[in-house]
Amino acid sequence: MTESSAECRLMRRPLAPRPGDSLSVLRHIAKAAMIVIAGWLAGCSSADPGLTAALIGKWGEVRQFDGQVIDQVIELKQDGSFVVTGNKTERGTTMKFVLRGAWRVQDGHFRYKALSSEPPDFFPPGEELKDRIVSVSDREWVMIEQNTGQESRAWKYSQ
Repeated sequence: MTESSAECRLMRRPLAPRPGDSLSVLRHIAKAAMIVIAGWLAGCSSADPGLTAALIGKWGEVRQFDGQVIDQVIELKQDGSFVVTGNKTERGTTMKFVLRGAWRVQDGHFRYKALSSEPPDFFPPGEELKDRIVSVSDREWVMIEQNTGQESRAWKYSQ
């Protein structure tokens, strides 16, 4: 070994922290955490177009909460509009409804805004809601509802 190669080795900074060097260990942990978080955040925003494409189509869903059963068909269109038709049953009474509005996927959330509903008092127009998307496959869409905190599952109709 020559003297110059020995000097180069001594001048190199070690890749891993030395035992007992707690500040160096903390720095490496912090860097690793920042890389993981940045990757996760980038993955969320870059996943939105794929989620949007996967959601386009017709979905069926049954939601139950507070003594209500809502059986609905959700049609999500490529132009960002939606139509939901269904029945709401509460205390033995069933009401048909139609809901129309706009939708989009942003930051891993399904965001939707009702523009009109029939009957008019069924759903207030103008309020934007968002449900966290858990997963979307070619058969099933799982989300956590903003209003109830409950998991909701929808199935995709064959095209």
